[in-house]
Amino acid sequence: MKDKLIYEKFPLATLFLIVYFASIIKSTLRSPIVIVSSVLLIGYFFICCKFSIFVGSFTKGWIITLIVIFLSMLVNGFDKFYLLFYINCTLFLLLYGNNSLSWAEWSINIIAFMGVFYAVFTIIQVTMPSFYTAYVAPIMNTNSTFDPLRFMRFGIYSGFTYQTAVNALYLAMGIGASFTKLLFPKRNKWVNVSSIVIELICILLSAKRGHIVFVALSILVVAFINSSRSKKFSTVLKIVVGIFLLMITAYYFVPSASYFFEHTFNYGDDISNGRINMYLSAIELFKAHPFLGIGWEQFKYHYTKYSNVHNIYLQLLCETGIIGTTVFLTVFISGIMITIKQINTSINESLAFEKKILTFSMYCQLFFLIYGLTGNGLYDYYVLFFYFFAILIMVKTRYKINSICVSNLKLRNIEEPSESELNN
Repeated sequence: MKDKLIYEKFPLATLFLIVYFASIIKSTLRSPIVIVSSVLLIGYFFICCKFSIFVGSFTKGWIITLIVIFLSMLVNGFDKFYLLFYINCTLFLLLYGNNSLSWAEWSINIIAFMGVFYAVFTIIQVTMPSFYTAYVAPIMNTNSTFDPLRFMRFGIYSGFTYQTAVNALYLAMGIGASFTKLLFPKRNKWVNVSSIVIELICILLSAKRGHIVFVALSILVVAFINSSRSKKFSTVLKIVVGIFLLMITAYYFVPSASYFFEHTFNYGDDISNGRINMYLSAIELFKAHPFLGIGWEQFKYHYTKYSNVHNIYLQLLCETGIIGTTVFLTVFISGIMITIKQINTSINESLAFEKKILTFSMYCQLFFLIYGLTGNGLYDYYVLFFYFFAILIMVKTRYKINSICVSNLKLRNIEEPSESELNN
């Protein structure tokens, strides 16, 4: 059994490879790696899962969204890699992890470790610029827009990535993993606290204002849900005060974070960094094509700067119309509601492990949906992966919790005497 459980890590490990090393893996290798992941996944399913497929309501909803994307791609053309990626993630929902959830904790530990990894390279970029310039920057997939050395000249740092937003994303996910482990302490409490503090400071060094806000909001909601009624207010207050003190400390004692504060408080005439024009263009396109939209990922062909909208909700409206957007929003909201329900069930049934991994799922889903207000999470695979991973945890944990609840209910019915037995 233990040998079989090792196999389940291989399909996820290949996806972690292209997600975490997107900055150095050539684009031509991404599709083959996704295909390898799918082959490993199917092999794992035949070896370990005994043809057991669980298709819940949420999985059915995601399959409908995939059909919406696929039909739009057929009409308007498509990127082969992204189509393979969507199919691969759907296969995970259908085939993966029906026998155990050990892969979830293993993955959360990997995400926590990689958060520290990217924090270390951010610090190296700040403290050892010559070393970074000579040995790290040359292996990045750079262009005129995304170049770590160009960012350095402005006083912002992308670490072991070619883009500050990517670096901040990995750090934010690391914070979520460490915070989840902190809520369920067994050991290494101060290791997790230190990781969170260092990674938050590194996001400041990346000068990503939005990511700080998204992390803070996600942590607050997750902490609120996991706290007892008597401690909800005090827990939220402690987190708010802690983040505020960290920001003050960084302002006075981390000179390299100065760009973040200058950019935050002296943003000029447009705090949106030019996104308002994209938002207005997306709204106009939606007005012209309100029901079916202009087609998946077609906005950039209608916009002068060949860019996504930097707001997934407006982009969904203009590209998939009211019909497609309704499908996506239903899936997004259902995921959050199901996860909250399962967290409450795990509390009632005293399922600490399930509560732990569901908490991380909740954090990732919240971060993704809030990030979607200013980012391109649906259209950047390294962001979308974490949302898929979150709903994978939710779907598989829901299946296990439902099985446990049914078993517990049968036990209670056996143990509790009937009314006739009581009368006798």
